[in-house]
Amino acid sequence: MENNKEYYITESYSLAKTMSYLLNKPFYRFDNKFDDTKKVYSFKDDEEFRRVLTLVYKIRHKQEIN
Repeated sequence: MENNKEYYITESYSLAKTMSYLLNKPFYRFDNKFDDTKKVYSFKDDEEFRRVLTLVYKIRHKQEIN
């Protein structure tokens, strides 16, 4: 892993649902500490998560998948 953070946090519910489905793992939901009206979604940031996140990013941005 290139960073030292234990969890990956996103504000995107769509990304959280996609990653949860592909990983077959739940995401964690928390209140956004900067905006009480919003939520954030969190995953354990490990090698498997990064591999799937990279694939999702490449598909979303129509890049070649190796």
